[in-house]
Amino acid sequence: MSNYYIACMIVEASPSINNEIEGYSVKYTDGSTNWMSKEFFEHTFYLMGDTCTSVTDEMVDNFVSAVNSDKINSKTVLVTAHMITGFLEHKVASCVDPNNFNLEVGQEVTMKKIKDKLWEFLSFVIQWGLFGIKN
Repeated sequence: MSNYYIACMIVEASPSINNEIEGYSVKYTDGSTNWMSKEFFEHTFYLMGDTCTSVTDEMVDNFVSAVNSDKINSKTVLVTAHMITGFLEHKVASCVDPNNFNLEVGQEVTMKKIKDKLWEFLSFVIQWGLFGIKN
């Protein structure tokens, strides 16, 4: 019987060509190497930049592909952030008095909540990628 697996790993990679196909030369943490097509590699791996031990503002910002905001009543804004994985994150912000409602402030408050959550998730993923699963 076969099972499904999910993996999280951090690799070092550089663009390369193999048999006239664009791809990446990939080096794993154990020193082994592999070549992957550009399509597969870019579908599988997320660019961390020049560090592999921490989350950066740029990583968090680049994980969000689009943002939609809707005023859902006289004092509440709903923000939906679309992630590059296809996941949607929804957050709301409300004020007490509708006379104080400011859409831009509500969007700012909700995006901070979303980015804080992303920061936490990406930290989890990096920890997994660096140190694997400890049984």
